[in-house]
Amino acid sequence: TPSDEVVPNYGKGLITYITADMGVEEIKSDNLSQAIEDLVRFPLGQQLYIRPTWREVQPRPGNLQLPDYIKLVFDLAKKNNKRVGLRVQMSAPDYSHAPALPDFVLEKVPKVDLVLSGSEDKAAAERYLQNPHARYQPRFDDPFFQHAFRDLVAAMASEFNGNPQVEFIDTLMYGFWGEGHTWPFANNPFPDYPTAERTWVQMLEVQLEHFTKTPLLTNTHPAEVRL
Repeated sequence: TPSDEVVPNYGKGLITYITADMGVEEIKSDNLSQAIEDLVRFPLGQQLYIRPTWREVQPRPGNLQLPDYIKLVFDLAKKNNKRVGLRVQMSAPDYSHAPALPDFVLEKVPKVDLVLSGSEDKAAAERYLQNPHARYQPRFDDPFFQHAFRDLVAAMASEFNGNPQVEFIDTLMYGFWGEGHTWPFANNPFPDYPTAERTWVQMLEVQLEHFTKTPLLTNTHPAEVRL
C-alpha cells in the first residue's frame, strides 16, 4: 500500500551500523554514550547493527558477558522502537588492540600463519600483517574450537533467540569478520577443501539448531567470500 510515511518492514530498510570492523574505535567521539545515542536516533536508519568480537561477548566460558556499549545499544533501541541485527566476529583484522578470540580458545587451538598472495591486494594484506592479531587464523576444524563454538552459539541463543528486539543474527563463519573468507591472503587455515566444507557446514548447522525463532542471515557475496 503506498504511503507518504516511512513504514518499517521486516528485513527491509536502511541499517545504521553502530559498530562494525573496528568496534567502538570507529566512533570518533569523546562521549561514546552520546555518540551511540545519536547514531541510534538517526532518523533514516530503521534498524541497527553491531559486530562485536567473540572476546567481547564471552571472555570466559559460559554465559554471555555483554560489554556496556552493547547493553546501551539495546536499551536505546528499545526506547527508539528500533531492532538490532548482529554478528559475532571470529576474526577481526581491524582490531589492533586485542584478538577477536577469547584467551580460553587461543590457548587451546592451533593457529595457521597467513601468507601474502602476491596479487593486487598485496597492500591490504601487508596492512593486516602489521597487526599481530591478524597474522593468523585458528584451526576452525579443531575439536576444541568446535566445542567452544557450540557453547558460544548456545549462549547467544539463550540471550537472542526469539528476543523481540533482534531483527536477525548474521551467521558466524570462519575468517575475517566471520564472513567466510581470509582474503586478501593466499592461504586459509584448513588442511584441505573437503575439511573446510565439512567444518563450514557443521558451523551453520549448529546455528540452525539453536536459532529456531530468530532469522539467520549468511553473506553469499561470491566476489569476496572465498577460501
